[in-house]
Amino acid sequence: MIERSCRFFMQGERARRLRARCRPGLSNAPDVNPSSFPEKLIMRYLIWFLRIVLFLLLLGFAVRNVEPVTLYYYFGYEWTAPLVLVILFFFALGVALGAAGCVAIVFRQRRQLASYRRKYDVPDAHL
Repeated sequence: MIERSCRFFMQGERARRLRARCRPGLSNAPDVNPSSFPEKLIMRYLIWFLRIVLFLLLLGFAVRNVEPVTLYYYFGYEWTAPLVLVILFFFALGVALGAAGCVAIVFRQRRQLASYRRKYDVPDAHL
């Protein structure tokens, strides 16, 4: 477990402890500058502040656009729903289609990698 964890690039306190375990001959003293802690705390609060502002902006958008809209399809079908739900539905549909398009590429790359590993006799473990 520890050896596998040490192969990957990690950040933060947990990563520092794992790197210290991977290098038993070296000191376990923290390699973090103590003056950076207030900066990290400020950044954490700033990020949460921006998240809250974004949420409030989107909530205001949703509250202001509750008028029903009617979408007309072929063969006389129609769908009536609040504008916010229509926008959210089509946004989610776009995200799903984009992810589905990426999944095909990832699976093709995995097949190619597996064929190269078999061809060149490379072990399946991470290097």
